[in-house]
Amino acid sequence: MKNVKKVLLSMALFASLLATNLQVLACDDSDCETCDCVKYGHYYAYWNPDGDVYSYDSWDSSSDMRKYIPEGATIRVEGGVDVYIVKYNNGKMYKRLVLNPDVFVNYRHLHWDDVMTVSQDVLDVYITSTLVQSEETGMVYRLYPSGDTGIKRMVEEDGCVWNEMDQDSIYLINGFDERSYRTASSLD
Repeated sequence: MKNVKKVLLSMALFASLLATNLQVLACDDSDCETCDCVKYGHYYAYWNPDGDVYSYDSWDSSSDMRKYIPEGATIRVEGGVDVYIVKYNNGKMYKRLVLNPDVFVNYRHLHWDDVMTVSQDVLDVYITSTLVQSEETGMVYRLYPSGDTGIKRMVEEDGCVWNEMDQDSIYLINGFDERSYRTASSLD
């Protein structure tokens, strides 16, 4: 009798799990913004590469993010307007805010259709980088964005800030991006 109860209990548990998974699998991918499948798991990302078909990924740990969010990907949190560029360096995961839409379109390899929507959990795992190096001038700056504008402060080589900054977090930027920030006094 005990074995029969165990079998029946196992079958009921299996049926319950199957029903839950079928509900998730039955989700209409074309409506992922409002669908419950988007909330499945702690981490998720989706994007709309073809204009009408959503691709959706969900995972359980931040270590899986590199599989789904490649180096150089652009991400934004669901419902947000800020877009970030993803970077991986020496086992660390960084994001850098793109200052405004003009800067975004000036990088010819970035496309609005490629921006991935991610959960807040995903965005929070990435370290925000404020350090950049200009391709044009070679200068290293700390950026202070404020809305669609901001200031940049040059980091003096071999100064205190230089010696204490996380050099892995430095992003390479183009001249247009560099000129989009107002210049303030240098950091030493």
